[in-house]
Amino acid sequence: MTRRHRRMIVLVAAVALVVIGVLTGALKLDDLVSVLGTGTSSGSDAGAGAGPSRTPSAPPTTPSGPAVGSDTAMPASAEAATIVRVVDGDTVVVRRAGRTDDETVRLAGIDTPETVKPNSPVECWGPEASDRAHALLPVGTAVRLEPDPTQGDADRYGRLLRYLWVPAADAPAAGSATSGTLINLQLVDEGAAEAYRDRHARWQQFQDAEARARASGAGLWGAC
Repeated sequence: MTRRHRRMIVLVAAVALVVIGVLTGALKLDDLVSVLGTGTSSGSDAGAGAGPSRTPSAPPTTPSGPAVGSDTAMPASAEAATIVRVVDGDTVVVRRAGRTDDETVRLAGIDTPETVKPNSPVECWGPEASDRAHALLPVGTAVRLEPDPTQGDADRYGRLLRYLWVPAADAPAAGSATSGTLINLQLVDEGAAEAYRDRHARWQQFQDAEARARASGAGLWGAC
């Protein structure tokens, strides 16, 4: 057998080993590329000038909105207010503590079917969503208003954009973090409201709640 034939057999065997290594997972293509890229040569230079050790790269992440956790802790920044009246499922009128004027609040991050929009028909599950908001927020209910740092203070109609909390019965005075019920989230969880697709501070929390409501056919998801 000639030297040329021996070299050919060695080359074919080497290629076969590489292919088997890649197919079985014993050798990764990235590792092979890294080795080839270092310009490693045969003979006494083999292994000389080896590149830096590689560390596993972090897996790609899928955007899922700001992390907000699953707790029901009402932030200390939530401002005390009182319900003056409920307009519809996602809009209420309040009076903030220390003020004399009434202000309209649009519940942030959600949308309920229309019932009072001018020149628009009453939408499926709109009356039920409005009734639910009335039940959760009777006139005179003490609430807390949480601003969203990712949104403006008010929408284009001048309505305050807020997460609306009903504090627990044993909640301390405003200015202290405590537990409570986040009405925006409860309406989504019950199928009385849809979660906005646009990102906001509680985006993931609301998306998870909507997924639960859809899966169970709650509210509008089972009726509309």
